[in-house]
Amino acid sequence: NDIEQQVFFFNDTATTEIYTEQIVGSVRCVQETGINAEYMANQDFLFLVIQFSMGYALYEGLQVVISTVVRPFGFTEQQASYFGLLLNFGSMFGLLLSMVIQRVTNSFKLIILLSYIISLSALVTFTASLLWQYYKVINIAAFVLGIGINLFWNVSLELGCEITFPLGEAASTSWLQTSGCIMSIIHVNVMEFIMRHKNQSGSLTAAVMNIAFMLAALICTSVIKETLKRLEYENDLKTKGQTKLSSTDFSDSQIDFNKNIELSPIKNHYHYQ
Repeated sequence: NDIEQQVFFFNDTATTEIYTEQIVGSVRCVQETGINAEYMANQDFLFLVIQFSMGYALYEGLQVVISTVVRPFGFTEQQASYFGLLLNFGSMFGLLLSMVIQRVTNSFKLIILLSYIISLSALVTFTASLLWQYYKVINIAAFVLGIGINLFWNVSLELGCEITFPLGEAASTSWLQTSGCIMSIIHVNVMEFIMRHKNQSGSLTAAVMNIAFMLAALICTSVIKETLKRLEYENDLKTKGQTKLSSTDFSDSQIDFNKNIELSPIKNHYHYQ
């Protein structure tokens, strides 16, 4: 099958003939091959879908039922709202923190593992503190849980794009988001059924289920192979392009970028007019 290739933008340097394999700088070439089952049936992507849907469901579910969880332990509706507020503040901080950690470690999988380890520890602390009614500890645990549970969010979306490359980013992202939405609906309904009597045993049972969710997500993440196909492809283009430009003399050439670049009938071959 022929592969349609699109150049989205160019940097400040180009040759009169630009080959796809030798594009450099901010030039980006994306291969569109259509939705192919082999990319979506990738074992690593399937495990990624499972872990993402569980983490997504847990975060969304806690926001919906947190009042039902804590009220049997003597906490007021206002206190429950504070727990939810801290959970959301923590999630915002977690998203920003994930970007910093990814830049430092250059690893998606490591951040996701760290996310679930932090979340699991915070969730256990949160549940234990409910029994002893340690209000301040619950506040801290809710904030840390928000940080941990959202460290994985955008990183998982990026890893999904890497694993399924050259499948379009919108396809892999939509699969992850849709699976998360479906799982969150199921999760909320199951928790509400478990806590229907509004007693402590129901809340503790729901908490144990959430801890089991975390453990399952952690196990799924641990078996994922971090294959950065998209990053490897772009680095390969950059390396080949630098090799091409280093052997090209630009001293007597002046390129006018107001002119157009069109695709010739020859595949992978671009002409500058």
